[in-house]
Amino acid sequence: MEAVGAKTGVIAVKAKKVQAVEAVEAACRKSEVKVQLLGDYYPAGDEYDLVHEVTGRLIPPAGIPIQVGVVVNNVETLVNIAAAAAGKPVLHKTLTVAGAVREPVTLHVPIGTSFRACLEAAGEPP
Repeated sequence: MEAVGAKTGVIAVKAKKVQAVEAVEAACRKSEVKVQLLGDYYPAGDEYDLVHEVTGRLIPPAGIPIQVGVVVNNVETLVNIAAAAAGKPVLHKTLTVAGAVREPVTLHVPIGTSFRACLEAAGEPP
C-alpha cells in the first residue's frame, strides 16, 4: 500500500479456506487492510473478475487494473517482493498443474524447470 500510495488494501481469500481466512483476518485487525471473501471458483488469473468483485469497478477491454485505480498482486508476487527487498534472489516458481493429469499438484520448482518435468510430476493422463 505504501509503495503505490494506496489508502486501503484488500486481501481476497476463498471463503472455503477457513484457516487462511482466520489467519488473514487476525493479521489485518487494527490495519487499513480489509479481507474480501471469494466464492469457490478458479479465476485463472482473471483480474477483471477479481477487480469487479472487490471494488465494483470495470476494467476496460484490453485494459489493466491500474486504469481504474487498482493494483493487483498475487501471494507469490508479494513473497518475491519481500525476498528481493531482503536481498534474496528469486530462484523458484510456484505453479499448479491440473486438468487431464493423474494427480493435480501444486509445485515449487526451480526457475528453468521444464513444463515436461512439471507434467511428469502430475502423472500421465488417466
